[in-house]
Amino acid sequence: MSFTLISAILRNPWYIDHEFVVSHAPIIGNLITKGPSRFPGNTSEDISKIPYTLSAASVAKVPGNIRDGYNYDHVPKQSKAVIPVKGVLLKEDQDDGCGYFVAGMNTLAKRIHDADMHDNIDAIILHFDSPGGTVDGTQALADAVKKTKKPTIAFVDGLLGSAAYFIASSCDRIIAENSSTLIGSIGTMMSLVDEQPYFEKLGFKIHNIVSDLSPDKNADYTSAQGGNYDPIKKNILNPFARIFQNYVKENRPNLSDSSIQGKVFLAEEALSRNLIDSIGPIESAIATIDELLSLPVNSTTKPKQIMENLPLLIDLLEVESLESTDEGTFFNQDQLLIIEERLATLDSAHSRLMESNEINLRLSGSLEKAENEIKSLEINVSELKSLPASHPASAASSSDRIPDASDTSIQSFENLSTNDAIAALRKGGF
Repeated sequence: MSFTLISAILRNPWYIDHEFVVSHAPIIGNLITKGPSRFPGNTSEDISKIPYTLSAASVAKVPGNIRDGYNYDHVPKQSKAVIPVKGVLLKEDQDDGCGYFVAGMNTLAKRIHDADMHDNIDAIILHFDSPGGTVDGTQALADAVKKTKKPTIAFVDGLLGSAAYFIASSCDRIIAENSSTLIGSIGTMMSLVDEQPYFEKLGFKIHNIVSDLSPDKNADYTSAQGGNYDPIKKNILNPFARIFQNYVKENRPNLSDSSIQGKVFLAEEALSRNLIDSIGPIESAIATIDELLSLPVNSTTKPKQIMENLPLLIDLLEVESLESTDEGTFFNQDQLLIIEERLATLDSAHSRLMESNEINLRLSGSLEKAENEIKSLEINVSELKSLPASHPASAASSSDRIPDASDTSIQSFENLSTNDAIAALRKGGF
């Protein structure tokens, strides 16, 4: 058992069933006082936690080194991969203190991905018996389950508690083995151990000194050590609990608030509360898978189909993907408020756009009218330019008098010789 595990027990927030913590308190106390156990050589994985496959003919153990992954090449096509999810769930691989390797949630995610990608596997059964585990790693594993392309069934024999339920909620169906199966414990907790009295008894005096520039560093933990748990609830446990509740409500929209506040239910009540989908042995899980596989490929085969073809909505809600059950697509209250706010913003923007369009139309009409008037003037100018030119009028003076028809000198010009006529015109002022 590693130092990492001890640190996780003492410091990390957990999605775990409280009864498990209470029952294991003596072991934790012994671990703290005596330190971690050491086992020589490589540890092996308990056979009950080793993945295997189910086929129509037989149960086939998956060959290969358990630490190095799995090879499904030697199993029949249309086999079902069974991946145990048992015991306390931690992000990283550990040994359990008894010489056994325990697969962490990162390793479990890889096993699920490998099964989902292999051509010989047509469905995945996650075999649960777990009180939960650390917050760290839980959502990543649940997301890995959610992203599977093949039908995924959660089969529970024993306990599906806290982090284990978080993960199982991403499966297409949750099936409890029998009526004594326990489901629930949805919530967040942490146990802080004040180790100072123990070390002081051994002669150690611990001084925790915080920089003046870092007044908030470890403030929540310090308050908790002094008996004030409110800061650590407000800043750590409550936010994690909301994430947990929202996640499972997205996966199973019909859950009531009273079902996700930490209670543990027997299978019958869990079924009535929509925490699970049915009760029955492993054969019922196989039958459910066959039912899902028999549906048309293009139909909503999975009750939680992942919808990745709505990038704008996914980006708006800040989620990795959307899901749709066989009853439709559902949103939680927070998501609906986000959508409502965005629609209100878009409606306001649309109104402003319409007003802008009206102004643009009016300006466009005025501009068109002005352009027509300019064209008309240009035509008139062009027509005027095409007319023949005329001499400009001269200014009249007293010497420019034009004789009228009554002028006797003009009437007698025709009887005069040329020289006399010229002389007469000059005499008349011409």
